[in-house]
Amino acid sequence: MGDLPLTALVGEVQAGLLNRSDLSNDRCVSALNFAQARISRSHDFKEMKGFYQTATLFTNSAFNDKFLPLAPNVKHIHTCVLNPGDTTARKLIEKPWRTFDRIWPAPEVLARSKPYFYSRWNKTCILYPVPDYVYQVFMRITTFPRPFNIEQFPTAVSDYEWKDDILIALACAYLWKSFGRPDKANDYLREAQEHFVTAVKQDTDDPDLEINIDLTDQGFVGRYWADPFVRISP
Repeated sequence: MGDLPLTALVGEVQAGLLNRSDLSNDRCVSALNFAQARISRSHDFKEMKGFYQTATLFTNSAFNDKFLPLAPNVKHIHTCVLNPGDTTARKLIEKPWRTFDRIWPAPEVLARSKPYFYSRWNKTCILYPVPDYVYQVFMRITTFPRPFNIEQFPTAVSDYEWKDDILIALACAYLWKSFGRPDKANDYLREAQEHFVTAVKQDTDDPDLEINIDLTDQGFVGRYWADPFVRISP
């Protein structure tokens, strides 16, 4: 989460615009929301990655049950796991919508079963097979930042961590350009870009990440002798 509440962010933007009398708080908030949108389009920072849990439908309408609605803030689905609460949990396989519609143009007319494939279309996923039960669904997702609203949430902070300076600089750049001062806008834009590059570099650093297919230190599970990636030290 960010450090400065929205009222403080607006105050910093106002100061960056030399406290112009013709600059309203609402315009500052709009500029800050534009800044968040620009960051979201440019890079998916780790703080925007999270989990999303939902459940499939099981009613007397197979047509309705093939749909799995998503929350409005879901940007990307990284993995989608069907979790019935037993050992048959599995990762659902995403198919491009053209492929999905060519192979299963009407999943609701086919036999119900445990879903295996899905295709996303905007804020909805379509499942095949159509669920024959209410299954829990667990996703790893990337989200959009929550928009600022100074009337309802004046003390809200940004969803971005340690990026208040980038938001302020981008907002100032946008506003100075709108006031016909591209020179000042470019100064703030350069500052924002410098800080953004540094933030991306730090975000992509995973010092504890191990890329290793040797899982012997995880303990043996099941028929470990049949796993070609398990090596037993003498």
